[in-house]
Amino acid sequence: MASHPPRIACVLAAFCAVAAGIPTRIEAAPQQEIQPAAESVSRIKRELERRPAEKLRLDLQLPVATFRATVEQRRFMLSFDDWLQKEFELTLFQRQSQEWRLKCCGIDLVGLKHTLDWALQRRETRKIREQIARELAQLEADRK
Repeated sequence: MASHPPRIACVLAAFCAVAAGIPTRIEAAPQQEIQPAAESVSRIKRELERRPAEKLRLDLQLPVATFRATVEQRRFMLSFDDWLQKEFELTLFQRQSQEWRLKCCGIDLVGLKHTLDWALQRRETRKIREQIARELAQLEADRK
């Protein structure tokens, strides 16, 4: 504790005493009162007593500005469901495509993607199996 300044040591001692349940009395160091110099006080009084040099002139030509206020009624706000329906409403072309799809005349792009993904996965699996078979054959040939 010797390395800490005395103020920190006092604070730590008071904290430990409070934590241990020992009654403590902490007193603040006496503060020096700051009194302004007599000449500063007299200068401030002189400045306060002096009248302002310029007065406010109100001889302006009226009207200086015209302000107008309007009140708008509350704007209609759609509910979330109505907004979604409006935002994602199908166009005429999209509705026609949807009808064709329902009549089995369109292309199922989602199903086509799933089929392509499945075919690519089978191809990768086949290539890996072929590579394993080649490496095993090479190992057998090197053993003999």
